[in-house]
Amino acid sequence: MVNAWIGLGSNVGDRIAWHRRAATTLSQHPGITITAVSRYYESPALLPDNAPAEWNSSFINQVLAVETALSAVQLLAVCQQAEVTLGRRKTGRWGPREIDIDIIAYGNDCVALPELHVPHPEMTKRDFVLLPLREVASDWVYPAGGEYGGKTIAQLCSALLNVTAVAMEG
Repeated sequence: MVNAWIGLGSNVGDRIAWHRRAATTLSQHPGITITAVSRYYESPALLPDNAPAEWNSSFINQVLAVETALSAVQLLAVCQQAEVTLGRRKTGRWGPREIDIDIIAYGNDCVALPELHVPHPEMTKRDFVLLPLREVASDWVYPAGGEYGGKTIAQLCSALLNVTAVAMEG
């Protein structure tokens, strides 16, 4: 079994309901056990300069800690299938999302494949990932390699330059 951390995000409709349905869908897979769930964090949408005004809707984000018997690639396939099952529509990289399910980290592994990079390549810049990750993995250390290798989640959080995410109960 491997510990992994999965990020959930939604900025369409009943955002918390999307999270709950995603967690339920993932927990029904025989190779996944959810061991901890962070609070919800609300943050502004990350948008390109020319984004349509209707895309500017804040996100609710959350991190799930899981134990899994799946490989990182198999876990990715389950996450992507869950998005499809739940009805996520493809609106482009920065577009609104009913539900976004990302693998944030997979044990102490670094994975660099065309379809998957873990730890998530943007996680160290995103308060809405690091803050909930700290809640469910306070002792997690970024895997060796690169500028973040060996840094604790507390160190990564303290290095955040811009914190806009706000914790909320749900």
